[in-house]
Order: sequence, then C-alpha cells, then structure tokens
Amino acid sequence: MVSRHAEEDASAGVEAKGVRFAAFLTFSDARPRPLRLRRPFQHPLHPLHRPTTAQALNAYAVTAHHATSVGHAVRGHFTGPDTLNLLVAKGSRMEVYECAGAGDGIRLVHAANVFGRIAVMELFRPQSRSTDLLFLSTERYQYCVLSWDVFTSSFHTEVTGDASERTGRPTDAGQIGCVDPLARCVALHVYQGSVKIFAVANTEVQLRELGGRGASVGTSGMGVGAGANSTATSTRTPKLGDLSLPHVLRLDENSILSLCFLHVTDARTRPTLAVLYQDHKDARHLRTYSVNMAHLERDLEQGWKLDKVEPGAAVLVAVPGPVGGVLIIGEQTISYVDNSGRRVVSVPMEVTIVKAATHLASTPTSSRFLLADHYGSLTLLLLHINGEGIVNSMSLEPLGVTSSPTCLVHLNPDLVFVGSHFGDSQLLHLLTHPSTTAPPTDPPQLFDVLATYPSLSPIVDFTVVDLDGRGQGTVVACCGGFKDGSVRVVRNGVGVSEIAGVEVEGVRGVWSLREGFGAKYHTTLALSFAAETRFLLVDPSTSELSEHDPAALVSSSPSLLLATMAADCVLQVTPEAVVLADKDMAMKLAEWTPEGGAHITAAACSPTQVVVALAGGTVVYFTVPIGRPDLEFVSRRAMEQEVACVDVSPLREGEPAEFVAVGLWTDNSVRVLSVPGLVEVEREDVGGDVVPRSVVMAELEGVQYVMVGMGDGQLITYLIDPTGRLSSRRKVSLGSQPIRLSPFRPTPSSPPHVFASSDRPTIVHSSGRKLLFSPVDLRDVSSAAPFATPSFPAAVAVATEDRLVIGSVDEVTKVHVKSIPLGEMPRRIAHQEGSKTFGIATSRVVRDPTGTGAEEETGYFRIVDERSFEALDSLELDATELPTALTSLTFSGHTTPVYVLGTAFSDPTDEDEPSRGRILVLEVTEMKRVRVVAQAEVLGAVYCLEEMKGRVVAGVNSKVLMYRLSTGDDPVLIRVCAHHGHILALQLSVLGEVIAVADLMKSVSYLSYQLSGNPPTDTLVEVARDYGTNWMTAVGMVDANVAVGAESSYNMLAVRRVEDGTEDDRKRLVGVGEWHLGDMVNRFRPGSLVMNFPDSDSPGKPVLLFVTVNGTVGVIAILKPEVYTLLQKVEANINCILKPVGGFEHAYWRSFCNDQRVAESTGFIDGDIVERFLDLSPDQKEQVVEGKNGGLRLEVDVQTLMKLVEDLSRCCH
Repeated sequence: MVSRHAEEDASAGVEAKGVRFAAFLTFSDARPRPLRLRRPFQHPLHPLHRPTTAQALNAYAVTAHHATSVGHAVRGHFTGPDTLNLLVAKGSRMEVYECAGAGDGIRLVHAANVFGRIAVMELFRPQSRSTDLLFLSTERYQYCVLSWDVFTSSFHTEVTGDASERTGRPTDAGQIGCVDPLARCVALHVYQGSVKIFAVANTEVQLRELGGRGASVGTSGMGVGAGANSTATSTRTPKLGDLSLPHVLRLDENSILSLCFLHVTDARTRPTLAVLYQDHKDARHLRTYSVNMAHLERDLEQGWKLDKVEPGAAVLVAVPGPVGGVLIIGEQTISYVDNSGRRVVSVPMEVTIVKAATHLASTPTSSRFLLADHYGSLTLLLLHINGEGIVNSMSLEPLGVTSSPTCLVHLNPDLVFVGSHFGDSQLLHLLTHPSTTAPPTDPPQLFDVLATYPSLSPIVDFTVVDLDGRGQGTVVACCGGFKDGSVRVVRNGVGVSEIAGVEVEGVRGVWSLREGFGAKYHTTLALSFAAETRFLLVDPSTSELSEHDPAALVSSSPSLLLATMAADCVLQVTPEAVVLADKDMAMKLAEWTPEGGAHITAAACSPTQVVVALAGGTVVYFTVPIGRPDLEFVSRRAMEQEVACVDVSPLREGEPAEFVAVGLWTDNSVRVLSVPGLVEVEREDVGGDVVPRSVVMAELEGVQYVMVGMGDGQLITYLIDPTGRLSSRRKVSLGSQPIRLSPFRPTPSSPPHVFASSDRPTIVHSSGRKLLFSPVDLRDVSSAAPFATPSFPAAVAVATEDRLVIGSVDEVTKVHVKSIPLGEMPRRIAHQEGSKTFGIATSRVVRDPTGTGAEEETGYFRIVDERSFEALDSLELDATELPTALTSLTFSGHTTPVYVLGTAFSDPTDEDEPSRGRILVLEVTEMKRVRVVAQAEVLGAVYCLEEMKGRVVAGVNSKVLMYRLSTGDDPVLIRVCAHHGHILALQLSVLGEVIAVADLMKSVSYLSYQLSGNPPTDTLVEVARDYGTNWMTAVGMVDANVAVGAESSYNMLAVRRVEDGTEDDRKRLVGVGEWHLGDMVNRFRPGSLVMNFPDSDSPGKPVLLFVTVNGTVGVIAILKPEVYTLLQKVEANINCILKPVGGFEHAYWRSFCNDQRVAESTGFIDGDIVERFLDLSPDQKEQVVEGKNGGLRLEVDVQTLMKLVEDLSRCCH
C-alpha cells in the first residue's frame, strides 16, 4: 500500500516545496516532504521540562471538528473472529467500524487519536491468532502492531518500535508498506535503495529465533536518531504473532513507485515482492525479489524483470490465488503479469489517473476488481480465465461516478466503501442492473449510495461571520476539490429548518398533545397567551393546522401546563383549575379548584403525577392512575415563601418520580421534596439576588441532574443521588433573559434532552456522560415543544417573540455542519454585510471528451445569498486566469462595499512562477449583479489580499503592495506603496497598522504602515522579522506584537515582537511557542465558535480559528498564566495515566519537527489531551490530581479541575 499522502495530487501539480504556481492557490493535499533530521532527537521528554520565558504565549490549541479526510482504509476480522470490520485512518485518527450487513451498512464502534500521522496501515493474521492484527507506521518512522482488547473495547498495543535510520535518504514517494498474504512478513519501504522486512513469529521455531529481540512493548520507544537495527528492551516475553526487529535489505532501485507481495498457493514458496520502479531515464520497470525467511540477514534475491512498462504506470495490485500474478495500472493501459513474469495481458483505457483499486471476487473463470480514478469514475475490471487457469483477456465496464477516492475497500457481499480526501466518503451497494434511485446517466449507474459520510477536507479558505448578531461565530468554508467542491457552514449548535411559520405575538407557552399516550404523532398544538389558550388541530393527511375549540378544555384562560397522560387523557392546568379530559378533549373527566379562590402559579407533571403551586407558597401533589383517569389528591405542603417553579419529572424512564423539585422566590433556593409525603430532603441556595424561574429533573446517559434556569440567563446544574441530595454544582451562562426549561426529544428515538428557552435558546444534552450545550439558531424563544406529524415526524414547534415556527431539528451535536454543493472547486470566500452576500472564487476543471486526458481549468467569481446560498450572479475570468485571493472592504472615500479579487495567469509549461495577474474591484448592484468597478494588472500572482485602513494590501510574488481606489465616476486602483525583499508573500494578517507576512521560505516578518519623508508619503517598513527558515503556509495575528503561524512540516509556531532592548533586538521576532499540530494549516482567522459573553469569568479567551487540509477546524485560545501553568501539569499527568495507542509518546508527537531540527514543544497546551480528563473514570481523575505514575500532584481537587476544564471547553468550542 502506498501512503496516500505520497500520491501525486492532480490539483496541486507540484511538490510541496516547489515554487510552482498551482501549489499555492490552495494546499489541497497534505503530502509530506521526506523528513530529514539534522540531529538526533532523544526522548522520552517529560512535558514539564519545557523551556519557559517571561513572555511565553500561554496558548491552548483544541480541535472543534476532527479531521475527516480518509487516507487509508482496510477490512478484516479485527474485533472478533466472526465480526467483519472496516478500519479507517483520518490523518492521526483511527476509527473502527462494524459491518452489520448488506442492508444495514456500517456502525462506528471505536475512535482514537494516534500520536503520529498514519502513513501505512495493513491488517494481517498470524497463524496463531483468531483475529487480525493491525500494522501501523507513522510519517516519523515509528511503527506498531495493534490488537483489539475485548474487555476494554479499545486498541491494545502488541508491538512498538522505530524504523528510522541516521543516514538513510527518505523516499520521494513516501512510505510504502505491504504484508505477505500468508502473514510471514511485513515489508516497509521508507528509505531509498532498501526495504525493511519484519518477520512474523508464526511458529515456535520462529519464536525461538526471535530470541527476545522483538520490538519493544509499552516502553518509551527509541529516538528518531536510533538506528533501525537498534535493540529495544522488551517488557514482556515474546509470543506468537510478534514481529522481529526490521531487517534492512538492499535494493538496486532507488525510485520505487509501488510494491506488493505476490499471492502463492504453496507456503514453502518464499515471499515474493513485486517492485515497480523508475530508472534515471524516467523509464519504468517491474522486478521481483524473493525473501529468504531463514536467512533474513542476506540480501533479497532477484527474480524476473519486465522492462519498460507503460510510462504512466504507478500502482501495483496483487491478484489473489489460485491464478496469482500482479496488475500494473497505468494512465492508458492496465496490464496483467503472471507469477512467472512470462505472460502479459493488457487492456487499453481512456487516459486517466487511477487512485484506488480493490479486489471484489474470484471464480474459476474470472477475477473481478473495482477501480476508481481521480474524477471518481468507477470501473469494473474483469480478468477472464480459461480452463487451464490462465488469464487470457481482460475487459472494463463503467459503473458510474462517486466521490474522488483515496481508497476502495470491498465489504461483504456487494458493499464497497469509498474513502475520499476531496469529497464525502460513501458506502456503495453494487448492482447487476441500473440503479432505480440515481438520476439517469449514460452509461447507467450500477450502484446505489447507501450512506454518505460528510467530509470537510480539504478546507482551503474560510470566513467567520455572525449573521444573527448574537456574538457567536459561524465558519463558512471552502471545502473539497474538483466536482466534489462545496461550501460548508460550520457552527456550534443546532439548526432549525423552518417548515412553516406564522406571525403571532404574545405566545407564552407551547404544548403538543397526542391522541393517546402511546400514539406516534401529535394531533393538537396548544398555545397559551396572556388571557386565553388556543388549540390548533392537525389534519393527519395534509399536516395542515386549523383552529379548534375543545369542549372539555378551557380556552378563555391562559394555560400553565397541557400534557397527554399515561391514562390516555389530557391534563390542563390554568390559574383557576386543574382539568382532566378524555383523549378527544370532548368530555371532562375530573376537575380540581383551589380552596378559597387561590390562584395556581406553577405546575408540572409526569405521565402519572401532577404537582401545582398555589399563591402563598402551598404545593399540592396528585396522582393520575393509569387504569383510572382521575385526579387523586395525595398530599400538600406549605413552603416558607412563594413558589417560583416546580418539577416532578421522573429520573428513571418508565417509573414515577420519586422527588419534587421546588424553586422559591424570596430566599432564592431550590428544595427537593420526597413523594408522596412532600418531605423536604434537600435545600440548596442558588446564591445571589436572582430568582430561579424554572427547574427540571432529568436523566441523561444514566446520570441524574437537577437543572435550574435563573432569571438572568444563567443555568445551574446539580447531580442528584438516590436519596435526593444535591452535589457537583455547575453554573453556565446561556443568555441574559430568564430561562424556561422543558424535557425534549427531537425524535421519538432520540435520547432525552432539555430545551432551555431564552433570548439565546440552547439544547442541553449529554455525550460521554458530560453535559454539552448546543445553541439553537433562533432568537428570543419563549417556549418549545416536539411536534411530530406524518409529514414531518421529527419537527418541533417554537414560539419566538413575534412568530410561531414549525421546523425540523438538525442532529443535536457539538458542532453542526451544513453542505452547499457547488460542483466545482471553491478556492476563496469572503462575506459582504452590505449586500448580504458571500463572494466565492472557484475553478472548474473540464475533461477533454475525446478521452485524451487533457484538462481545461476555468476560473469564476460567484455571489450567493448569505442565508439561502442561492446563486445570484457570476463572472467568468479570462482564459488561463485563475482566482487566487479574495476580500471584501469599503475603500476610503467610498460608501459602497466592494469585493476585491486577485488572480494569476497560469502557463505551467513555460514558467515556474506566474508573471502576470490582476486585481479586480467588483461591486454587487441593487439587482444582485456583479459589476467590474476597476482593475489593475500586476507582475505576478496575487496570492493574498487584506484590508488596511480603507485600502487593500496585496501579496504579489515577492512584493507586498498597497492600493487605494480613487473617487469619481470612473475610479481606478492606484498603487500607494510597496515593500520588496520577500521570496514569496504567501499570506498576510493585518491588525491596526501592522502587517504580518507569511513568506514561503523566510518565516514571518512584520511590516508597519507609516507616513515618512517631506512631504509625507505612504510607506511600508519592515520593523521586525524571524530570521529562522520556515516554509510558511499561514499566519494570524493575536495582538499587535504576537503572531501565530503554521509551516509546511505541520508545525505551529508563535513569534513576539521585542518591545524593549537594543535596536537590533527590536528588529527581531523571538519565538514564544513551537508545537507540532500534525496537519497542514491553510488559514487562520480571528473569531470564535461560541457565544461571546464579555462579563464571563472565562479561564481562556479564543483568539484564532484555523482550518487544515485534512478537514480539521481548530481553536487557539490565550490562557491566564496561572491556568496555563496548571494545565501544563494536567496534560503531563494525563499522559502518565493513559496508555497511548501504539506506545507512541505524546511529548514526542507534539515536538516541533522539520528538516533542520527537532525541539520540545513550548507555549502551547494540547486541549484535546486536557479535555480527555472529562472522560476519565473517577479513579483515573483522582490519579491525575494526585500525580500518579510519575506525574506531579496538583494543588486543586477533582471538582475544581472538572469545572475548569468544562468552562474552558465551553468557551472554546
């Protein structure tokens, strides 16, 4: 298997370090450059031994949305002998799926982060095992073998080690790994001119030969500088299935493109390795080598050779037995070569680049393979086998088009998983007849899409907007590539897609009623106003609503509560009475009115219980027996003050409530009363002068909570034990207006949630037994209720300040993603508030229909509506002109906002770097049309554009230019000033009068806009620079002195301008942070995904969002110094407690690493590790606090640390 990151990226068209034009339009594929370490890096590192300075960055980096790019996928029986699994690698994240069956798809059973970028992933089955083992290799040359632990349902590390060499030259094509079909050995190609062979101990004899020299298990591992043949200390006795240390066997070939083991039927035959390579004349050949398992110290023995295969050949695929052989997949032909190398059969095809292949099935007369090219075209390859077991011909059959793939995995019986980097991954069901669900195509599509797995990768640009003015950022990103390009809207919260709405003011409460307690759909919607209650009846055939006046219920009074009870009756509570009616609401079954004309002020119910509070502070408790629909008085209790709110929700589903929760006005307390006697068992003062306005008891993921909604928008939560005692108080700000809480299920099959209605409504739910708060994209919600109808089984009715909205609720997740397909590749995006539009710069690739493989790429600028994303207008660019930069601003002296688009003219056949481009000023007219206001030609590609003081700053090749727009009827762009001396000004970040420049090779520099000279003239002056050599990909300013950047070796770095010291010191940017992210960052933007509460006492402040090639959305926050110091210890202690997957050390993974040096990380806290504290067991949390297993004891207790981490998580994502 070839490392996906090593494959040629058709959209980039260049090496990551080349100064070729197309590469810097977008970093769309994180293909690593070979890692060449100049000095050995010795670890283990203790995370607390990091260098510190008085000006440390104190940054907290955390993932808001995990990587979605599928790099590798394999199938096998990993979790059990009879369970078929799909294992998927997404950057440094592993996911394990269980294949349920042909019609049921796949189910995620486990996901874990690996401290390394996964380069090779292969399953193999030693003869002594009943399940498969997983071999992993990372891009830093660490490797491991993993098995499945059935007791913990997680990965277990069998073997771990290091395959690096001090003097080897890494391969240009990236790592390639494969496993012998009989599981006798594993081959790994990481350095030119050699292959590493790991022997598998399948027998007792092989185990004795291993002699305890296997790779280490559970040790600290070996440093990068350690040689491949170094001996590692084993922590256990070797056992069957272990690997030997790698044996380095020399090859005559340096430029290896692909390799695989041939299938053999006789286990006595040596493992045979087929190698596809390129010579110094660029000719490509196929050669085989045999591996002498008895004498691995000897070099590989050469076998047969096939000279001068197709020049575009790039992939080898082994053909399973009994026929055996190998497929050579090129750009114009596919060739089959038998195991002897003497028989070659070829079939021509249209010019393309095949990116993935998988074997489907073999019969005595045929062998079937599925191929997919970079356009997503699926093709069935059929090998025809004659009666003598010889392949005599091949044929191709098109099946249809799917996402552009990185891998294909065949699952039983006709399921195929398509893993993608440029689009959504898919699960396909192969058909023998044309699909009846897909749109008609020629030729017809021969598969159905069973499931789609959304992917953001690669994210090439994004903008942060606050469309609702709520202080909560929404990320609108350019995602995907080629035909799979899309705009994705990423927000923290839950969306409500409006189905119907009506203008109505004054709604104080909304309830939905069913025809019977067990009915599937709601039949009535009840609305309470200040002086009346209205009932809306649902037409089951059309789901239309019509006003209805039920005879047994009260319409002339406001309602405090309406519900369908377990006795198949309807409960209504008004200020005057409690009414029980039959399920048709035609006959009154029971009624209770308070003595002395007292008013009812609050009410709550469970399916069989009713609690009301009377003016004066009396609480009255009733039951409604299931077999006898009647109000049965049970008890009453006089409280010391007026009752503000009550609740009697059951803490265990299907059982009656054991407690009543009561909130009081005067002393601002919450009381817990036991039923049936209403005996007080707990009192809790909520504190302050704010009254509790709503209370609810709920069980979420087996944890029982009491939640109190306060009058100032604060939500207080407690844990409640079986005796009614409250503990673990938590407080979070959801808004600024009173909160109304109500139990809520988005769908009948959903787990319980709590809907918090307020000016900023929020759904409270649980994941991993911790509370999460997902904002709803509505404002000023007074009440909400589920409203399932035959037409819309997962709808919700929401009352806002002036509307009643019926809509469908998106899946309740921490981060919600909405996709707007474009059918072309989005490259840049900007938002313009004045015109209420988004501007999107795109490019479309069109294939030559004659099958020559030629492509034509055309650039466009498009505008879409900011809400609906409806296409409004577009502008097609000139031939060979592509968009490279985009921003929106209002020029000084003008009142109309405009888009500014930067372009470049590409001629990759004649020039390495574009020499011509344009800057276009584009206006959106009142009719939503694009009009060119002005344009200017520049000598190079416009790589970036930013606004600065009503002017636009552009990075054009090696220069930074500033332009203003003249006034008048025919405005023109006028160059104001410029700064030279860069290699390539790839990206800019502007804050005030300072410009941070991310240079392709010269790291980060600061420019200052100044007026100098006599008369004063505009100038851009370099005021400071980082003199290190970093190949930058992005930069973002934290404040006027500090910037965070990312470079092409997947590291983050932070620099600070020196304010004191000598003049030379002030011209130098000093490093205040270095950290390995493990992914290529394409863009930093200031902003946040969460609501902004200026008065909140948060432990950190989010300052930057970033996006990556693999689809990650991340957050960088600046911590208070004391919080940073504490979390350093927390991070270290957690790593002392938890065993890393593969035995790969966290400190080594996060160490800064590029071609020149390796250094300990500093200035950054890994938020993903810190937030794992919330998922630990109580015993593990205590161990973290106590500093067990080599950690340091913390000066806080578990509850304090829990609150700190939860608060930090909420303020960041």
